[in-house]
Amino acid sequence: MSTEVDVIVVGAGPTGLMLAGDLAGKGHRVVVLEKRAKTNSNLTRAFSVHARALDHLAIRGLAPEIIASGEPMKSLPLVGALDVEFSKLDTPFPFMLVTPQFAVERVLEARAVAAGAEFDYEAEVVSLQQNSDGVVVRYVHTLDGDQQQGEVTASYVVGADGLHSTVRNSLGIDFPGEAVLSSVIIADAKVDFPPDKGLAIEANGHGFSFICPIEDGYYRVLAWNSGTREHVNNDVDFADLRDLCDAVFEREMGLHSPRWISRFHSDERQATQYREGRAFLVGDAAHVHSPAGGLGMNVGIQDVANLSWRLDAALRTGEPRFLDDYEAEMRPIGAKALVDSGNMVRAAMRMSSIPAAVRWGILAVANNSGPLGRRFAQGIAMSLAGVRARCGGTGSGDVGAFWSGSVTDADARNTLGAGQFVLATPWATNVTRAASRSGAVAVVHSETVRDQALLVRPDGYIAWAGAPNSPSLMRAIADGTPGSRAHSPAKSAAAT
Repeated sequence: MSTEVDVIVVGAGPTGLMLAGDLAGKGHRVVVLEKRAKTNSNLTRAFSVHARALDHLAIRGLAPEIIASGEPMKSLPLVGALDVEFSKLDTPFPFMLVTPQFAVERVLEARAVAAGAEFDYEAEVVSLQQNSDGVVVRYVHTLDGDQQQGEVTASYVVGADGLHSTVRNSLGIDFPGEAVLSSVIIADAKVDFPPDKGLAIEANGHGFSFICPIEDGYYRVLAWNSGTREHVNNDVDFADLRDLCDAVFEREMGLHSPRWISRFHSDERQATQYREGRAFLVGDAAHVHSPAGGLGMNVGIQDVANLSWRLDAALRTGEPRFLDDYEAEMRPIGAKALVDSGNMVRAAMRMSSIPAAVRWGILAVANNSGPLGRRFAQGIAMSLAGVRARCGGTGSGDVGAFWSGSVTDADARNTLGAGQFVLATPWATNVTRAASRSGAVAVVHSETVRDQALLVRPDGYIAWAGAPNSPSLMRAIADGTPGSRAHSPAKSAAAT
Protein backbone atom coordinates (compact mmCIF):
# COMPACT_ATOMS: atom_id res chain seq x y z
CA MET A 1 0.00 0.00 0.00
CA SER A 2 1.36 3.44 -0.95
CA THR A 3 0.12 6.76 0.43
CA GLU A 4 1.08 10.38 -0.21
CA VAL A 5 0.73 13.01 2.53
CA ASP A 6 2.31 16.31 3.59
CA VAL A 7 3.97 15.14 6.80
CA ILE A 8 4.74 11.73 8.27
CA VAL A 9 4.94 11.61 12.06
CA VAL A 10 6.66 8.51 13.45
CA GLY A 11 5.53 7.84 17.01
CA ALA A 12 2.24 8.46 18.83
CA GLY A 13 3.57 9.72 22.14
CA PRO A 14 2.76 13.24 23.35
CA THR A 15 5.10 14.99 20.91
CA GLY A 16 3.89 13.06 17.88
CA LEU A 17 0.25 13.52 18.84
CA MET A 18 0.62 17.25 19.44
CA LEU A 19 2.42 17.76 16.12
CA ALA A 20 -0.18 15.73 14.22
CA GLY A 21 -2.98 17.78 15.75
CA ASP A 22 -1.23 21.06 14.99
CA LEU A 23 -0.63 20.31 11.33
CA ALA A 24 -3.87 18.49 10.57
CA GLY A 25 -5.74 21.34 12.23
CA LYS A 26 -4.20 23.72 9.70
CA GLY A 27 -5.34 21.64 6.76
CA HIS A 28 -2.24 19.56 6.10
CA ARG A 29 -2.40 15.85 5.37
CA VAL A 30 -0.72 13.98 8.22
CA VAL A 31 -0.21 10.30 8.91
CA VAL A 32 1.06 8.96 12.23
CA LEU A 33 2.92 5.64 12.21
CA GLU A 34 3.02 3.90 15.59
CA LYS A 35 4.50 0.46 16.20
CA ARG A 36 2.37 -0.18 19.30
CA ALA A 37 -1.11 -1.61 18.98
CA LYS A 38 -3.81 0.96 19.62
CA THR A 39 -5.11 -1.04 22.58
CA ASN A 40 -1.73 -1.14 24.32
CA SER A 41 -1.59 1.16 27.33
CA ASN A 42 1.37 3.50 27.13
CA LEU A 43 2.29 3.44 30.82
CA THR A 44 5.31 5.72 30.72
CA ARG A 45 7.61 7.39 33.20
CA ALA A 46 6.48 11.00 32.63
CA PHE A 47 4.26 12.33 35.39
CA SER A 48 4.39 16.13 35.34
CA VAL A 49 3.62 19.12 33.15
CA HIS A 50 5.43 22.37 33.89
CA ALA A 51 4.52 26.00 33.23
CA ARG A 52 6.05 26.54 29.79
CA ALA A 53 4.53 23.34 28.42
CA LEU A 54 1.18 24.46 29.85
CA ASP A 55 1.64 27.78 28.05
CA HIS A 56 1.87 25.94 24.73
CA LEU A 57 -1.07 23.71 25.59
CA ALA A 58 -3.10 26.78 26.58
CA ILE A 59 -2.48 28.40 23.20
CA ARG A 60 -4.09 25.29 21.71
CA GLY A 61 -7.03 25.47 24.10
CA LEU A 62 -6.02 22.25 25.85
CA ALA A 63 -4.72 23.42 29.22
CA PRO A 64 -8.02 23.38 31.16
CA GLU A 65 -8.78 19.75 30.28
CA ILE A 66 -5.25 18.59 31.02
CA ILE A 67 -5.10 20.49 34.31
CA ALA A 68 -8.41 18.88 35.29
CA SER A 69 -6.79 15.46 34.81
CA GLY A 70 -4.17 16.00 37.49
CA GLU A 71 -3.15 17.76 40.68
CA PRO A 72 -1.46 21.20 40.63
CA MET A 73 1.41 21.26 43.11
CA LYS A 74 2.49 24.66 44.41
CA SER A 75 5.80 23.33 45.72
CA LEU A 76 8.14 20.37 45.40
CA PRO A 77 9.78 19.09 48.60
CA LEU A 78 13.35 18.05 47.77
CA VAL A 79 15.15 15.60 50.03
CA GLY A 80 13.68 16.69 53.32
CA ALA A 81 14.01 20.33 54.26
CA LEU A 82 14.25 22.14 50.88
CA ASP A 83 11.02 23.33 49.27
CA VAL A 84 11.02 24.46 45.65
CA GLU A 85 8.18 26.95 45.37
CA PHE A 86 6.40 27.24 42.03
CA SER A 87 3.68 29.51 43.40
CA LYS A 88 6.00 32.54 43.29
CA LEU A 89 6.81 32.24 39.59
CA ASP A 90 5.63 35.00 37.24
CA THR A 91 3.55 32.77 34.99
CA PRO A 92 -0.14 32.04 34.38
CA PHE A 93 0.60 28.53 35.68
CA PRO A 94 2.54 28.86 38.96
CA PHE A 95 2.56 25.18 39.78
CA MET A 96 3.79 21.77 38.67
CA LEU A 97 0.90 19.72 37.34
CA VAL A 98 1.16 16.10 38.42
CA THR A 99 -0.64 13.97 35.86
CA PRO A 100 0.37 10.79 34.03
CA GLN A 101 1.62 11.07 30.48
CA PHE A 102 -1.18 8.86 29.21
CA ALA A 103 -3.72 11.42 30.45
CA VAL A 104 -2.01 14.09 28.36
CA GLU A 105 -1.89 11.71 25.39
CA ARG A 106 -5.64 11.07 25.57
CA VAL A 107 -6.35 14.79 25.12
CA LEU A 108 -3.78 15.21 22.35
CA GLU A 109 -4.94 12.13 20.47
CA ALA A 110 -8.58 13.20 20.54
CA ARG A 111 -7.56 16.58 19.12
CA ALA A 112 -5.46 15.02 16.36
CA VAL A 113 -8.23 12.61 15.35
CA ALA A 114 -10.82 15.41 15.31
CA ALA A 115 -8.49 17.47 13.09
CA GLY A 116 -8.28 14.66 10.53
CA ALA A 117 -4.87 13.14 11.19
CA GLU A 118 -4.63 9.52 10.04
CA PHE A 119 -3.24 6.84 12.36
CA ASP A 120 -1.66 3.54 11.44
CA TYR A 121 -0.96 1.41 14.51
CA GLU A 122 1.23 -1.70 14.56
CA ALA A 123 3.22 -0.03 11.80
CA GLU A 124 6.96 -0.36 12.39
CA VAL A 125 9.20 1.84 10.27
CA VAL A 126 11.99 -0.10 8.57
CA SER A 127 13.57 2.47 6.25
CA LEU A 128 13.65 6.15 5.35
CA GLN A 129 14.91 7.75 2.18
CA GLN A 130 14.82 11.37 1.08
CA ASN A 131 15.74 13.54 -1.87
CA SER A 132 15.16 17.11 -2.98
CA ASP A 133 11.48 16.38 -3.66
CA GLY A 134 10.43 14.61 -0.49
CA VAL A 135 10.79 11.60 1.77
CA VAL A 136 9.76 7.96 1.47
CA VAL A 137 9.11 5.93 4.61
CA ARG A 138 8.63 2.17 4.39
CA TYR A 139 7.09 0.20 7.20
CA VAL A 140 5.82 -3.23 8.11
CA HIS A 141 2.23 -3.41 9.30
CA THR A 142 1.18 -6.30 11.51
CA LEU A 143 -2.47 -7.30 11.49
CA ASP A 144 -3.72 -10.50 13.12
CA GLY A 145 -0.22 -11.93 12.97
CA ASP A 146 0.19 -11.22 9.25
CA GLN A 147 2.75 -8.71 8.04
CA GLN A 148 2.16 -6.35 5.15
CA GLN A 149 4.58 -3.83 3.74
CA GLY A 150 3.55 -0.22 3.34
CA GLU A 151 5.03 2.96 1.97
CA VAL A 152 4.28 6.62 2.62
CA THR A 153 5.62 9.57 0.62
CA ALA A 154 5.62 13.07 2.09
CA SER A 155 7.25 16.47 1.99
CA TYR A 156 8.63 16.00 5.50
CA VAL A 157 9.04 13.35 8.18
CA VAL A 158 9.32 13.92 11.93
CA GLY A 159 10.80 11.34 14.26
CA ALA A 160 8.89 11.35 17.54
CA ASP A 161 9.77 7.72 18.14
CA GLY A 162 11.69 7.90 21.37
CA LEU A 163 14.99 6.73 22.79
CA HIS A 164 15.53 4.00 20.20
CA SER A 165 14.36 6.18 17.29
CA THR A 166 14.35 4.39 13.96
CA VAL A 167 14.18 7.77 12.22
CA ARG A 168 17.32 8.99 13.98
CA ASN A 169 19.15 5.74 13.31
CA SER A 170 18.10 5.75 9.64
CA LEU A 171 19.52 9.24 9.27
CA GLY A 172 22.82 8.20 10.84
CA ILE A 173 22.58 10.87 13.53
CA ASP A 174 24.72 10.18 16.60
CA PHE A 175 23.11 10.06 20.04
CA PRO A 176 26.00 10.45 22.50
CA GLY A 177 25.60 10.40 26.25
CA GLU A 178 25.82 8.16 29.27
CA ALA A 179 23.80 6.23 31.78
CA VAL A 180 23.05 8.25 34.89
CA LEU A 181 21.31 5.53 36.86
CA SER A 182 20.99 1.79 36.40
CA SER A 183 18.04 -0.26 37.55
CA VAL A 184 15.63 2.40 38.70
CA ILE A 185 12.40 0.74 39.87
CA ILE A 186 9.16 2.40 38.81
CA ALA A 187 5.56 1.52 39.61
CA ASP A 188 2.07 2.84 40.06
CA ALA A 189 0.75 1.61 43.41
CA LYS A 190 -1.53 2.44 46.31
CA VAL A 191 0.13 4.13 49.30
CA ASP A 192 -1.47 3.92 52.74
CA PHE A 193 0.79 6.51 54.38
CA PRO A 194 1.77 9.04 51.69
CA PRO A 195 4.01 12.07 52.26
CA ASP A 196 2.39 14.94 54.15
CA LYS A 197 2.48 17.22 51.09
CA GLY A 198 1.28 14.52 48.72
CA LEU A 199 4.63 14.14 46.98
CA ALA A 200 8.20 13.99 48.19
CA ILE A 201 11.75 13.14 47.18
CA GLU A 202 13.95 11.60 49.86
CA ALA A 203 17.44 10.11 49.99
CA ASN A 204 19.69 8.36 52.48
CA GLY A 205 22.32 5.67 52.50
CA HIS A 206 19.88 3.14 51.01
CA GLY A 207 19.32 5.24 47.87
CA PHE A 208 16.56 7.66 46.95
CA SER A 209 12.85 7.54 46.25
CA PHE A 210 10.18 9.75 44.73
CA ILE A 211 6.45 9.44 45.42
CA CYS A 212 3.65 11.54 43.94
CA PRO A 213 -0.11 11.12 43.39
CA ILE A 214 -1.16 10.18 39.86
CA GLU A 215 -4.86 9.32 39.51
CA ASP A 216 -7.63 7.19 40.99
CA GLY A 217 -5.82 6.84 44.30
CA TYR A 218 -2.59 5.58 42.71
CA TYR A 219 0.87 7.02 43.28
CA ARG A 220 3.82 7.07 40.91
CA VAL A 221 6.77 5.60 42.79
CA LEU A 222 10.39 5.68 41.65
CA ALA A 223 13.24 4.28 43.70
CA TRP A 224 16.94 3.59 43.26
CA ASN A 225 18.95 1.28 45.48
CA SER A 226 22.45 2.63 46.08
CA GLY A 227 23.67 -0.96 46.31
CA THR A 228 22.58 -1.72 42.73
CA ARG A 229 25.18 0.01 40.63
CA GLU A 230 24.85 -2.10 37.50
CA HIS A 231 21.83 -2.76 35.34
CA VAL A 232 20.03 -5.97 36.19
CA ASN A 233 17.24 -7.73 34.34
CA ASN A 234 13.78 -6.18 34.10
CA ASP A 235 12.26 -8.62 36.57
CA VAL A 236 11.46 -6.92 39.85
CA ASP A 237 9.68 -8.05 42.98
CA PHE A 238 7.23 -5.46 44.31
CA ALA A 239 8.44 -6.31 47.81
CA ASP A 240 11.86 -4.93 46.82
CA LEU A 241 10.30 -1.58 45.95
CA ARG A 242 8.15 -1.51 49.08
CA ASP A 243 11.06 -2.28 51.38
CA LEU A 244 13.35 0.21 49.64
CA CYS A 245 10.83 3.06 49.95
CA ASP A 246 10.33 2.30 53.65
CA ALA A 247 14.10 2.32 54.16
CA VAL A 248 14.62 5.59 52.28
CA PHE A 249 11.75 7.45 53.96
CA GLU A 250 12.69 5.81 57.27
CA ARG A 251 9.09 4.87 58.05
CA GLU A 252 6.41 2.58 56.73
CA MET A 253 4.85 4.00 53.56
CA GLY A 254 2.32 1.20 53.08
CA LEU A 255 2.84 0.49 49.37
CA HIS A 256 0.46 -2.13 47.96
CA SER A 257 -1.72 -3.12 44.97
CA PRO A 258 0.62 -2.20 42.10
CA ARG A 259 -1.05 -1.95 38.71
CA TRP A 260 2.32 -2.16 36.95
CA ILE A 261 5.99 -2.30 37.90
CA SER A 262 9.21 -2.25 35.94
CA ARG A 263 12.86 -1.25 35.91
CA PHE A 264 14.44 1.25 33.58
CA HIS A 265 17.88 2.41 32.63
CA SER A 266 18.11 6.20 32.94
CA ASP A 267 20.25 7.81 30.24
CA GLU A 268 21.32 11.36 29.44
CA ARG A 269 21.69 11.68 25.69
CA GLN A 270 21.21 14.30 23.00
CA ALA A 271 21.25 13.97 19.24
CA THR A 272 24.14 15.76 17.57
CA GLN A 273 21.64 17.34 15.20
CA TYR A 274 17.86 17.74 15.17
CA ARG A 275 17.49 17.95 11.40
CA GLU A 276 18.80 16.18 8.34
CA GLY A 277 17.31 17.56 5.14
CA ARG A 278 13.57 17.01 5.25
CA ALA A 279 13.68 14.91 8.43
CA PHE A 280 13.38 16.29 11.96
CA LEU A 281 13.66 14.92 15.49
CA VAL A 282 11.51 15.91 18.48
CA GLY A 283 11.10 14.73 22.04
CA ASP A 284 12.97 11.65 23.24
CA ALA A 285 14.21 10.97 19.72
CA ALA A 286 16.26 14.15 20.11
CA HIS A 287 17.04 14.15 23.83
CA VAL A 288 16.53 11.91 26.85
CA HIS A 289 16.91 13.02 30.45
CA SER A 290 17.07 11.57 33.91
CA PRO A 291 13.61 11.41 35.52
CA ALA A 292 14.51 14.14 38.01
CA GLY A 293 12.24 17.14 37.60
CA GLY A 294 10.04 15.49 34.99
CA LEU A 295 11.51 17.54 32.13
CA GLY A 296 11.48 15.10 29.21
CA MET A 297 7.88 15.40 28.01
CA ASN A 298 7.91 19.13 28.72
CA VAL A 299 10.91 19.86 26.52
CA GLY A 300 9.36 17.65 23.83
CA ILE A 301 6.22 19.79 23.88
CA GLN A 302 8.43 22.85 23.43
CA ASP A 303 10.13 21.15 20.46
CA VAL A 304 6.78 20.66 18.76
CA ALA A 305 5.57 24.18 19.50
CA ASN A 306 8.68 25.48 17.74
CA LEU A 307 8.61 23.08 14.80
CA SER A 308 4.91 22.92 13.95
CA TRP A 309 4.47 26.56 12.93
CA ARG A 310 7.65 26.31 10.86
CA LEU A 311 6.41 23.23 8.99
CA ASP A 312 3.06 24.92 8.44
CA ALA A 313 4.79 27.99 7.00
CA ALA A 314 7.10 25.94 4.77
CA LEU A 315 4.23 23.84 3.43
CA ARG A 316 2.04 26.88 2.73
CA THR A 317 4.69 29.03 1.08
CA GLY A 318 7.08 26.49 -0.42
CA GLU A 319 9.89 28.36 1.38
CA PRO A 320 12.17 26.15 3.50
CA ARG A 321 13.79 29.16 5.22
CA PHE A 322 11.24 28.97 8.01
CA LEU A 323 12.69 25.60 9.04
CA ASP A 324 16.26 26.78 9.33
CA ASP A 325 16.28 27.90 12.98
CA TYR A 326 14.50 24.96 14.58
CA GLU A 327 17.66 23.16 15.63
CA ALA A 328 19.51 26.35 16.56
CA GLU A 329 16.72 27.36 18.94
CA MET A 330 15.71 24.04 20.45
CA ARG A 331 18.97 22.16 20.82
CA PRO A 332 20.30 24.55 23.51
CA ILE A 333 17.03 24.18 25.44
CA GLY A 334 17.39 20.40 25.28
CA ALA A 335 21.01 20.65 26.41
CA LYS A 336 20.05 22.80 29.40
CA ALA A 337 17.35 20.31 30.40
CA LEU A 338 19.99 17.57 30.41
CA VAL A 339 22.17 19.64 32.73
CA ASP A 340 19.30 20.63 35.06
CA SER A 341 17.85 17.13 35.43
CA GLY A 342 21.31 15.61 35.70
CA ASN A 343 22.30 18.01 38.46
CA MET A 344 19.18 17.10 40.42
CA VAL A 345 19.68 13.36 40.21
CA ARG A 346 23.39 13.61 41.00
CA ALA A 347 22.61 15.82 43.99
CA ALA A 348 20.16 13.19 45.23
CA MET A 349 22.80 10.49 44.78
CA ARG A 350 25.32 12.57 46.74
CA MET A 351 22.75 13.32 49.43
CA SER A 352 22.12 9.60 49.83
CA SER A 353 25.64 9.21 51.19
CA ILE A 354 25.28 12.00 53.79
CA PRO A 355 23.95 11.14 57.25
CA ALA A 356 20.34 12.24 57.71
CA ALA A 357 21.02 14.76 60.48
CA VAL A 358 23.75 16.48 58.48
CA ARG A 359 21.66 16.41 55.31
CA TRP A 360 18.66 18.01 56.99
CA GLY A 361 20.90 20.63 58.53
CA ILE A 362 22.42 21.61 55.20
CA LEU A 363 19.06 21.88 53.46
CA ALA A 364 17.40 23.65 56.36
CA VAL A 365 20.10 26.32 56.22
CA ALA A 366 19.64 26.65 52.46
CA ASN A 367 15.87 26.84 52.81
CA ASN A 368 15.91 29.42 55.58
CA SER A 369 18.99 31.49 54.85
CA GLY A 370 17.08 34.52 53.59
CA PRO A 371 17.54 35.90 50.07
CA LEU A 372 20.39 33.52 49.20
CA GLY A 373 18.40 30.40 50.03
CA ARG A 374 15.28 31.74 48.33
CA ARG A 375 17.22 32.54 45.17
CA PHE A 376 18.66 29.03 45.18
CA ALA A 377 15.23 27.39 45.47
CA GLN A 378 13.67 29.86 43.03
CA GLY A 379 16.37 29.10 40.49
CA ILE A 380 15.46 25.41 40.63
CA ALA A 381 11.78 26.27 40.22
CA MET A 382 12.44 28.49 37.20
CA SER A 383 14.62 25.85 35.56
CA LEU A 384 12.00 23.15 35.99
CA ALA A 385 9.14 25.39 34.89
CA GLY A 386 11.00 26.41 31.73
CA VAL A 387 9.99 30.04 32.08
CA ARG A 388 13.48 31.33 31.30
CA ALA A 389 13.60 29.67 27.89
CA ARG A 390 14.20 32.04 24.98
CA CYS A 391 13.71 31.41 21.28
CA GLY A 392 14.88 33.65 18.46
CA GLY A 393 16.69 36.21 20.60
CA THR A 394 19.45 36.65 23.13
CA GLY A 395 20.26 39.06 25.92
CA SER A 396 17.88 40.93 28.20
CA GLY A 397 15.59 42.52 25.59
CA ASP A 398 12.08 41.40 24.78
CA VAL A 399 12.98 39.72 21.49
CA GLY A 400 13.26 35.99 22.11
CA ALA A 401 11.23 36.07 25.33
CA PHE A 402 7.84 34.39 25.72
CA TRP A 403 4.96 36.89 25.80
CA SER A 404 2.61 36.09 28.65
CA GLY A 405 -0.24 37.69 26.71
CA SER A 406 -0.07 34.66 24.42
CA VAL A 407 -1.92 32.88 27.22
CA THR A 408 -3.72 35.63 29.14
CA ASP A 409 -5.11 37.63 26.20
CA ALA A 410 -7.98 35.63 24.70
CA ASP A 411 -7.83 37.29 21.26
CA ALA A 412 -4.09 36.72 20.99
CA ARG A 413 -4.36 33.16 22.29
CA ASN A 414 -7.03 32.20 19.76
CA THR A 415 -5.11 33.76 16.89
CA LEU A 416 -1.83 32.09 17.81
CA GLY A 417 -3.67 28.79 18.23
CA ALA A 418 -4.81 29.10 14.62
CA GLY A 419 -1.15 29.37 13.58
CA GLN A 420 -1.04 33.08 12.79
CA PHE A 421 1.43 35.74 13.91
CA VAL A 422 0.09 38.40 16.28
CA LEU A 423 1.01 42.08 16.38
CA ALA A 424 0.25 43.23 19.92
CA THR A 425 0.13 47.01 20.17
CA PRO A 426 -1.04 49.49 22.83
CA TRP A 427 -2.59 51.76 20.21
CA ALA A 428 -3.18 52.00 16.48
CA THR A 429 -0.81 53.82 14.12
CA ASN A 430 -0.55 54.08 10.36
CA VAL A 431 2.09 51.33 10.52
CA THR A 432 -0.06 48.92 12.57
CA ARG A 433 -3.00 49.58 10.23
CA ALA A 434 -0.80 48.74 7.25
CA ALA A 435 0.29 45.57 9.05
CA SER A 436 -3.34 44.59 9.55
CA ARG A 437 -4.15 45.19 5.87
CA SER A 438 -1.26 42.94 4.84
CA GLY A 439 -3.08 39.91 6.23
CA ALA A 440 0.24 38.53 7.49
CA VAL A 441 -0.55 39.31 11.13
CA ALA A 442 -3.57 39.75 13.34
CA VAL A 443 -3.43 43.03 15.23
CA VAL A 444 -4.43 42.80 18.89
CA HIS A 445 -4.74 45.90 21.03
CA SER A 446 -3.42 45.05 24.46
CA GLU A 447 -2.66 47.17 27.50
CA THR A 448 -0.09 44.61 28.64
CA VAL A 449 2.44 45.74 26.02
CA ARG A 450 2.52 49.30 27.44
CA ASP A 451 4.48 51.66 25.17
CA GLN A 452 5.78 49.24 22.54
CA ALA A 453 4.44 46.87 19.92
CA LEU A 454 5.36 43.17 19.83
CA LEU A 455 5.42 40.85 16.84
CA VAL A 456 4.64 37.43 18.34
CA ARG A 457 5.24 34.08 16.64
CA PRO A 458 2.63 31.30 16.76
CA ASP A 459 4.64 29.62 19.54
CA GLY A 460 4.27 32.70 21.74
CA TYR A 461 7.83 34.01 21.45
CA ILE A 462 8.54 37.62 20.54
CA ALA A 463 10.09 38.05 17.07
CA TRP A 464 10.28 41.86 17.06
CA ALA A 465 9.74 44.69 19.56
CA GLY A 466 9.64 48.42 18.96
CA ALA A 467 7.58 51.55 18.74
CA PRO A 468 4.12 51.02 17.19
CA ASN A 469 4.99 53.54 14.45
CA SER A 470 8.46 52.17 13.73
CA PRO A 471 9.26 51.81 10.00
CA SER A 472 11.17 48.59 10.78
CA LEU A 473 7.94 46.79 11.73
CA MET A 474 6.82 46.16 8.15
CA ARG A 475 10.28 44.83 7.25
CA ALA A 476 10.14 42.46 10.24
CA ILE A 477 6.73 41.21 9.09
CA ALA A 478 7.93 40.71 5.51
CA ASP A 479 11.08 38.87 6.59
CA GLY A 480 9.73 36.83 9.49
CA THR A 481 6.19 35.77 8.64
CA PRO A 482 4.79 33.49 5.92
CA GLY A 483 2.33 36.14 4.79
CA SER A 484 -1.43 36.03 4.58
CA ARG A 485 -3.05 32.62 5.03
CA ALA A 486 -5.79 33.71 2.67
CA HIS A 487 -3.32 34.46 -0.12
CA SER A 488 -0.83 31.63 0.38
CA PRO A 489 0.27 29.92 -2.81
CA ALA A 490 -0.75 26.33 -3.40
CA LYS A 491 1.18 23.96 -1.16
CA SER A 492 4.32 22.67 -2.77
CA ALA A 493 7.25 20.59 -1.63
CA ALA A 494 9.70 23.09 -0.21
CA ALA A 495 13.22 22.43 -1.42
CA THR A 496 15.80 21.60 1.19
